[in-house]
Amino acid sequence: MSPFFFDQLCQNDLKRDLTLCLVFTLLNHPLGLFWGRGWENARHVRPMPEFIMQQLLTLWQQMLQYGGVIAIVLLFLSIVAVTVIVYKSMQLSVMGSTGFSRTEDALALWRRQDRAAALARMEGTNRGGAQVVGYAMHSFNAATAEPVVREEVERLAHRHYQRLKSHLPILETIAAVSPLLGLFGTVLGMIKAFRAMEQAGSQVDPSVLSGGIWQALLTTGIGLAVAIPTVLAYQWLDRKSTRQFERLEDQVTRVFTNR
Repeated sequence: MSPFFFDQLCQNDLKRDLTLCLVFTLLNHPLGLFWGRGWENARHVRPMPEFIMQQLLTLWQQMLQYGGVIAIVLLFLSIVAVTVIVYKSMQLSVMGSTGFSRTEDALALWRRQDRAAALARMEGTNRGGAQVVGYAMHSFNAATAEPVVREEVERLAHRHYQRLKSHLPILETIAAVSPLLGLFGTVLGMIKAFRAMEQAGSQVDPSVLSGGIWQALLTTGIGLAVAIPTVLAYQWLDRKSTRQFERLEDQVTRVFTNR
């Protein structure tokens, strides 16, 4: 991407290119987090080029100037949403990989009635879903009554489920509230524009009216820009967490059926 082209794009009339500039920037530089090869090389990532940071800063300043308090609130919600998305993505990746292969190996041994080897394989897996499976194996090996084991497994599984779903309601709330806040800002802007038109009487300048209307519609655009990716991220994270819990249910069921 040419710096000159980016400068020209962002310096054009704000009414026409504000949304295009923002989308163009995010598509080429997702989240603005890294300018390198990925998470594994985060320590060696080069910073985002200065001209892009300057253009983004100018863009957000203009959005806040014309969007007012509502734009500030939406900007804050977007920061919260990005933080939650990054955190949950990393958390679910870690929880999904922690002890998975060892648990599957232990379940294969458990199915062959090699309990000693299965329990040895599960040693040290005391986190996430592996903890639930390990507890069930140890309890049955100690001849604990099945109703007691089932009750404790349900308690541990429920706690694991809460961890998987934690913070997701924040994304759901942001996705629902952002368009409403944008619409609220638009309504306030339209009220202001028509009030100015009333005060001007017969000397109404159409350019002033149109300027007030597009500024009012800006908050709706920002609200949608926050809500749409947040909804997509929420659906993806929610489905990912659900799949992990379903996998845990399958593993626990295999412990019970092969005891």
